[in-house]
Amino acid sequence: MDFIYVVFGFWMVFFSFAVITLVNPVHSAICLVCSFLNAALILFCLGADFLGFVFILVYVGAIAIFFLLVIMLLNVKHNPIKLNFIKYGPVAAFICFAFVFESLLPFINVVPTAEIFSFSDDINFGPLSVCDSSLHLSNIDLFGQLLYTKFFIFFLIVGLILLIALLGAVLLTYSPGSNKVHTITKS
Repeated sequence: MDFIYVVFGFWMVFFSFAVITLVNPVHSAICLVCSFLNAALILFCLGADFLGFVFILVYVGAIAIFFLLVIMLLNVKHNPIKLNFIKYGPVAAFICFAFVFESLLPFINVVPTAEIFSFSDDINFGPLSVCDSSLHLSNIDLFGQLLYTKFFIFFLIVGLILLIALLGAVLLTYSPGSNKVHTITKS
Protein backbone atom coordinates (compact mmCIF):
# COMPACT_ATOMS: atom_id res chain seq x y z
CA MET A 1 0.00 0.00 0.00
CA ASP A 2 2.91 2.38 0.65
CA PHE A 3 3.97 1.97 -2.98
CA ILE A 4 0.59 3.33 -4.13
CA TYR A 5 1.04 6.45 -1.98
CA VAL A 6 4.48 6.99 -3.46
CA VAL A 7 3.19 6.61 -7.02
CA PHE A 8 0.23 8.96 -6.53
CA GLY A 9 2.42 11.40 -4.61
CA PHE A 10 5.04 11.39 -7.37
CA TRP A 11 2.44 12.11 -10.04
CA MET A 12 0.86 14.81 -7.90
CA VAL A 13 4.22 16.55 -7.45
CA PHE A 14 4.99 16.10 -11.17
CA PHE A 15 1.70 17.65 -12.28
CA SER A 16 2.01 20.42 -9.66
CA PHE A 17 5.45 21.29 -10.99
CA ALA A 18 4.05 21.21 -14.54
CA VAL A 19 1.34 23.71 -13.52
CA ILE A 20 3.90 26.37 -12.74
CA THR A 21 6.39 25.57 -15.50
CA LEU A 22 4.24 25.07 -18.59
CA VAL A 23 3.88 28.12 -20.81
CA ASN A 24 0.50 27.29 -22.32
CA PRO A 25 -2.24 28.18 -19.79
CA VAL A 26 -4.61 25.49 -21.08
CA HIS A 27 -1.99 22.78 -20.53
CA SER A 28 -1.29 24.25 -17.11
CA ALA A 29 -4.99 24.07 -16.14
CA ILE A 30 -5.20 20.45 -17.34
CA CYS A 31 -2.17 19.59 -15.19
CA LEU A 32 -3.92 21.28 -12.26
CA VAL A 33 -6.90 18.96 -12.79
CA CYS A 34 -4.56 15.94 -12.85
CA SER A 35 -2.84 17.12 -9.67
CA PHE A 36 -6.18 17.44 -7.86
CA LEU A 37 -7.22 14.00 -9.08
CA ASN A 38 -4.02 12.47 -7.69
CA ALA A 39 -4.62 14.20 -4.35
CA ALA A 40 -8.15 12.73 -4.31
CA LEU A 41 -6.75 9.26 -5.05
CA ILE A 42 -4.35 9.59 -2.12
CA LEU A 43 -7.28 10.52 0.11
CA PHE A 44 -9.22 7.49 -1.13
CA CYS A 45 -6.27 5.25 -0.30
CA LEU A 46 -6.07 6.77 3.19
CA GLY A 47 -9.72 5.89 3.83
CA ALA A 48 -11.02 9.46 3.71
CA ASP A 49 -13.64 8.75 1.07
CA PHE A 50 -15.68 11.86 1.70
CA LEU A 51 -12.69 14.19 1.41
CA GLY A 52 -11.71 12.44 -1.83
CA PHE A 53 -15.17 13.05 -3.25
CA VAL A 54 -15.06 16.67 -2.07
CA PHE A 55 -11.72 17.14 -3.82
CA ILE A 56 -13.15 15.77 -7.04
CA LEU A 57 -16.41 17.72 -6.86
CA VAL A 58 -15.12 21.04 -5.58
CA TYR A 59 -11.59 21.32 -6.92
CA VAL A 60 -11.76 19.31 -10.12
CA GLY A 61 -15.42 19.74 -10.94
CA ALA A 62 -15.80 23.37 -10.08
CA ILE A 63 -12.63 25.37 -9.66
CA ALA A 64 -10.18 23.80 -12.10
CA ILE A 65 -12.75 23.33 -14.87
CA PHE A 66 -13.87 26.91 -14.23
CA PHE A 67 -10.26 28.07 -14.73
CA LEU A 68 -10.03 26.05 -17.92
CA LEU A 69 -13.32 27.46 -19.20
CA VAL A 70 -12.30 31.05 -18.49
CA ILE A 71 -8.90 30.56 -20.13
CA MET A 72 -10.50 29.07 -23.23
CA LEU A 73 -13.26 31.71 -23.39
CA LEU A 74 -10.87 34.62 -23.00
CA ASN A 75 -8.60 33.10 -25.66
CA VAL A 76 -5.45 33.87 -23.71
CA LYS A 77 -2.40 33.94 -25.92
CA HIS A 78 0.81 32.72 -24.40
CA ASN A 79 3.84 34.89 -24.80
CA PRO A 80 7.32 33.51 -24.48
CA ILE A 81 8.49 34.22 -20.95
CA LYS A 82 12.05 35.25 -20.35
CA LEU A 83 12.93 33.86 -16.95
CA ASN A 84 15.48 35.86 -15.05
CA PHE A 85 16.94 33.24 -12.71
CA ILE A 86 19.50 35.63 -11.29
CA LYS A 87 16.76 38.03 -10.19
CA TYR A 88 14.17 35.52 -8.98
CA GLY A 89 16.40 32.56 -8.09
CA PRO A 90 17.20 33.53 -4.48
CA VAL A 91 13.54 34.21 -3.70
CA ALA A 92 12.49 30.89 -5.22
CA ALA A 93 15.24 29.06 -3.33
CA PHE A 94 14.12 30.66 -0.04
CA ILE A 95 10.47 29.69 -0.64
CA CYS A 96 11.48 26.11 -1.53
CA PHE A 97 13.66 25.90 1.59
CA ALA A 98 10.78 27.19 3.74
CA PHE A 99 8.36 24.58 2.35
CA VAL A 100 10.85 21.74 2.81
CA PHE A 101 11.66 22.93 6.34
CA GLU A 102 7.97 23.10 7.27
CA SER A 103 7.39 19.65 5.80
CA LEU A 104 10.21 18.17 7.86
CA LEU A 105 9.27 19.85 11.16
CA PRO A 106 7.16 16.95 12.46
CA PHE A 107 10.11 14.58 12.01
CA ILE A 108 12.65 16.80 13.78
CA ASN A 109 10.79 17.02 17.15
CA VAL A 110 11.06 20.82 17.22
CA VAL A 111 7.30 21.26 17.15
CA PRO A 112 5.45 20.92 20.47
CA THR A 113 3.82 17.55 21.04
CA ALA A 114 0.34 16.88 19.72
CA GLU A 115 -1.05 16.55 23.26
CA ILE A 116 -1.20 20.34 23.53
CA PHE A 117 -3.43 20.55 20.47
CA SER A 118 -5.56 17.46 21.09
CA PHE A 119 -9.25 17.63 21.91
CA SER A 120 -10.51 16.68 25.33
CA ASP A 121 -13.50 14.42 25.90
CA ASP A 122 -15.80 17.22 27.02
CA ILE A 123 -15.88 19.10 23.70
CA ASN A 124 -19.41 19.21 22.36
CA PHE A 125 -20.44 20.43 18.92
CA GLY A 126 -24.04 21.23 19.70
CA PRO A 127 -26.38 18.27 19.27
CA LEU A 128 -23.59 16.07 17.91
CA SER A 129 -20.79 15.18 20.27
CA VAL A 130 -17.54 14.01 18.73
CA CYS A 131 -16.98 11.52 21.53
CA ASP A 132 -20.52 10.14 21.59
CA SER A 133 -20.22 6.58 20.33
CA SER A 134 -23.95 5.88 20.57
CA LEU A 135 -24.67 7.69 17.29
CA HIS A 136 -22.83 5.17 15.08
CA LEU A 137 -22.68 7.64 12.21
CA SER A 138 -20.26 7.41 9.35
CA ASN A 139 -18.02 10.36 8.68
CA ILE A 140 -20.21 11.41 5.74
CA ASP A 141 -23.37 11.37 7.88
CA LEU A 142 -21.70 13.29 10.69
CA PHE A 143 -20.29 15.86 8.26
CA GLY A 144 -23.67 16.28 6.57
CA GLN A 145 -25.48 16.80 9.87
CA LEU A 146 -22.93 19.36 11.03
CA LEU A 147 -22.92 21.14 7.67
CA TYR A 148 -26.69 21.52 7.44
CA THR A 149 -27.35 22.30 11.11
CA LYS A 150 -24.49 24.12 12.81
CA PHE A 151 -22.61 25.53 9.79
CA PHE A 152 -25.48 26.23 7.40
CA ILE A 153 -24.76 29.97 7.23
CA PHE A 154 -21.22 29.30 6.02
CA PHE A 155 -22.61 26.88 3.45
CA LEU A 156 -24.91 29.61 2.14
CA ILE A 157 -22.06 32.14 2.04
CA VAL A 158 -19.95 29.74 -0.04
CA GLY A 159 -22.89 29.31 -2.43
CA LEU A 160 -23.18 33.08 -2.83
CA ILE A 161 -19.45 33.42 -3.47
CA LEU A 162 -19.64 30.76 -6.20
CA LEU A 163 -22.65 32.54 -7.72
CA ILE A 164 -20.73 35.83 -7.80
CA ALA A 165 -17.76 34.05 -9.41
CA LEU A 166 -20.05 32.61 -12.08
CA LEU A 167 -21.56 36.02 -12.80
CA GLY A 168 -18.05 37.50 -12.99
CA ALA A 169 -17.04 34.90 -15.57
CA VAL A 170 -20.13 35.66 -17.65
CA LEU A 171 -19.42 39.40 -17.48
CA LEU A 172 -15.80 38.84 -18.52
CA THR A 173 -16.85 37.00 -21.67
CA TYR A 174 -19.78 39.26 -22.54
CA SER A 175 -19.20 41.91 -25.16
CA PRO A 176 -22.09 44.30 -25.90
CA GLY A 177 -21.52 44.45 -29.67
CA SER A 178 -21.81 40.69 -30.20
CA ASN A 179 -25.56 40.23 -29.79
CA LYS A 180 -25.86 38.94 -33.34
CA VAL A 181 -27.60 35.66 -33.95
CA HIS A 182 -25.39 33.20 -35.76
CA THR A 183 -27.16 30.83 -38.10
CA ILE A 184 -25.77 27.74 -39.72
CA THR A 185 -26.51 27.52 -43.41
CA LYS A 186 -26.04 24.51 -45.60
CA SER A 187 -24.03 25.10 -48.73
